[in-house]
Amino acid sequence: MGQAVVPGATVALVTGTLSSIPAPLAALEPLLPTHGAVTALRAVVTGADTGLAAGLAHLVLWLLAGLAATIFATERRRTLSPRRLRLDSRDLEPI
Repeated sequence: MGQAVVPGATVALVTGTLSSIPAPLAALEPLLPTHGAVTALRAVVTGADTGLAAGLAHLVLWLLAGLAATIFATERRRTLSPRRLRLDSRDLEPI
């Protein structure tokens, strides 16, 4: 999981800081969470109303996607196989 974060962070950093980036990276820029942050920040700095709402909506969508991925990964790990659910008769105590 940690290895996948580094390329994503690198792409976000490069597309957010460089103005002359290759076309494939420029095409990905609107899909990255940094796009919403930059849009919202520009709206705050310039005083525009529409950019702030759009940027915050973009960030909220990324937040919800991250939460959904976290919940899904956590629930997958919590699942027990039927073999692990079986009790060994030696573990049972008499009543």
